[in-house]
Amino acid sequence: MTKLLCRVVPGLLLLSLLTGPAFAQQKIGTVDMKRIFEHYWKRKAAEDQLQHVKDDMDKEERNMRDEFKQVKTDYDAAVEAAKDQNISPEERDKRAKAVDDKLKQMKDLDQSFTEYHRNAQSRLVEQTKRMRSKLIDEIRTVTNGKAKAAGYSLVIDTAAQSGDETPIVLYTDNLNDLTDAVLLELNRSAPVATTTDAKPSGGTNQTSPVGSK
Repeated sequence: MTKLLCRVVPGLLLLSLLTGPAFAQQKIGTVDMKRIFEHYWKRKAAEDQLQHVKDDMDKEERNMRDEFKQVKTDYDAAVEAAKDQNISPEERDKRAKAVDDKLKQMKDLDQSFTEYHRNAQSRLVEQTKRMRSKLIDEIRTVTNGKAKAAGYSLVIDTAAQSGDETPIVLYTDNLNDLTDAVLLELNRSAPVATTTDAKPSGGTNQTSPVGSK
């Protein structure tokens, strides 16, 4: 039932907006949020920053694995040394303790690695969410400004999808589309080296798989 509502409700809400008594007085605009998000220059900068964070995490995990391997090698050597039957009881106890110490060190390192990996992944997910939310807020601010300046009372995202991933907006003539205007405003502050990549692609149908889902 819940899944059915997720699929039906967005379409019903949009339909009610477009068929209500106030529809005749409304001026409606459209944007392709997917394309805006894809071509906003700060998206690439944010992804690069996240990649640096991930690279640092991967490097730390490699170091932890290498440390574990070295301790494991030392542990194996300690086990072999403890098997020597030609040593004194005192030396046998000493070597047995060395085995126990290395085993404990391995367990501690394994636990540390597990905790670090879990926490690192959690931090990466949270940082990704924060960066994405920040970009969406910036896009929305510019879109709101353009919409108000043009006198639109409603702006619809033509890239939006329902719960079953079918398009919510099935047709638009794009006459009131704000996508290029919003992209132009967002990318005014782009560094010179990124302005070419950040330019609008020309049409709302030219979308990228990476977007604002």
